[in-house]
Amino acid sequence: MLLKGLVIGFSIASRVGPFVGIFPGLGLFQANEGSVVTLVLGVFIGSGIWWNILCFVVGLFKGSLKKQTLIWINRLSGLITFLFGIYSFWGLLH
Repeated sequence: MLLKGLVIGFSIASRVGPFVGIFPGLGLFQANEGSVVTLVLGVFIGSGIWWNILCFVVGLFKGSLKKQTLIWINRLSGLITFLFGIYSFWGLLH
């Protein structure tokens, strides 16, 4: 189950996309192989650590949250995501 979650997490384009812009910005296309491998491993290990921390924290609160509380957390998360989408779309127009 954990491996399946990690594969899904690493395959999401929104996780990969920013690094496509960051790598050239850091001048890695002119760097040697060692520094590129180090950076890619750092990103991979950092993402894995973040995933484990996130799963651990969610596991701590899993039993203490009521269903109604989770519904409101989901609604608030959806609203925030929607507002960021509107803000991004607004930025494209101006």
